[in-house]
Amino acid sequence: MRRQLVLMTLAVTSIVVIAFVLPLAFLVRTIAADRVVSQANADAQYVGQIIAGNRATAPALVAQADASSSGRISVYYADGAVIGDRARPPDADSLQLARRGRSFSRSWSGGVDVFLPVLGAAGQTAVVRVSAPNRALERGVWTAWWSLGALGVVLIALAALVADRMARSITKPMQTLTDIARRLASGDLGARSRVRGSTEVVEVSRALDALASRIGDLLRAEREHAADLSHSLRTPLTALRLDAELLHDKAEAQRIAAAIDDLEDAVTNVIADTRRERRNPHQRGIDLGEVVRERLAFWEVLTRAQQRTLDVRLHPGLLPVDAPRHDLQELVDVLVGNILRHTPSGRAARVTTAPGRHGGAHLSVEDAGLGFSPNAGGAARGSGLGLEIARRVARDSGGTVALGRSDLGGALVDVELGPAKP
Repeated sequence: MRRQLVLMTLAVTSIVVIAFVLPLAFLVRTIAADRVVSQANADAQYVGQIIAGNRATAPALVAQADASSSGRISVYYADGAVIGDRARPPDADSLQLARRGRSFSRSWSGGVDVFLPVLGAAGQTAVVRVSAPNRALERGVWTAWWSLGALGVVLIALAALVADRMARSITKPMQTLTDIARRLASGDLGARSRVRGSTEVVEVSRALDALASRIGDLLRAEREHAADLSHSLRTPLTALRLDAELLHDKAEAQRIAAAIDDLEDAVTNVIADTRRERRNPHQRGIDLGEVVRERLAFWEVLTRAQQRTLDVRLHPGLLPVDAPRHDLQELVDVLVGNILRHTPSGRAARVTTAPGRHGGAHLSVEDAGLGFSPNAGGAARGSGLGLEIARRVARDSGGTVALGRSDLGGALVDVELGPAKP
């Protein structure tokens, strides 16, 4: 668009400059020729006054006038005598017309001849001819033409510069809007334009910002709905698992517990995929301690129902990490949920947060179960989706997950999260 505006301005300016320069160029040439012809008429009248007096002194005076004139001066007497320039005799018709008392100028291939009749003392008519060559007629014309051409080029260049600046002021806001639209399309819902320009551009900018805000609100509501669904489902599923454990038929209890595990894994997997697709990568730098407190308060009811002792050791300071809030919530939920699912009721657990060695933070979740031994049951049971979620969250933040044996006797999951970027 910018290029098209500049080209259109150049085309219009060129037409205007040509329409101005060409007539002016012809006018300059005409004025230069008229100036020379007027000077030739003045020279002819001066010579006419000279030869009207003493004929004896006329040759010297004509030669003196010819030397200072821009043309060549010739005098033709009625008796055939000629003084001055003899290089090119006049044609008989022009000479005869001048002897009849006519004063005129006549163009020829080499310039312009000015004829002036002069009445002598004896009643005879002499003719003064001043011949102005083309070089005299065109003196200064080429210089004026070059000046006009340079002026036209300068005007066109200035027009191009002004047009480029004006086009830039129009296209730059549009380019900004395009970049904002691309950022929105790539998932950066925090992008805002707020450009300045014409009224129309500002209106488009406001509409685009409103659209981005609306999209953000819709996605935020969708994420909150997914989080609420996840948290709402875990509570009845855990309660259902507790009811299954109270069944007298152990085989039936194990079958129902396995079905509950499969259902919870499927729900968690669907919600995790939804969050992975919808999470906003720009909402990072969340305090890990704040999220852990929030989620442990949610799980407190179930831990009391299972008669567990939950030892919470949170670092007193801020622990900002490079992870979105929803990912941290999901991380705490799956690790605590694994303890409630895969360790017998009444077993103790511990949750610890601490600063990382190179920034970031550590989240350690321990239990007094049977550990990760595949032959021991306990924490080894399940589909492994919780640990996979923990690895994904840690990997996205630049951290790692380590598995080990807790001093409580059961499993230890230590998640290292990367530091929040400035």
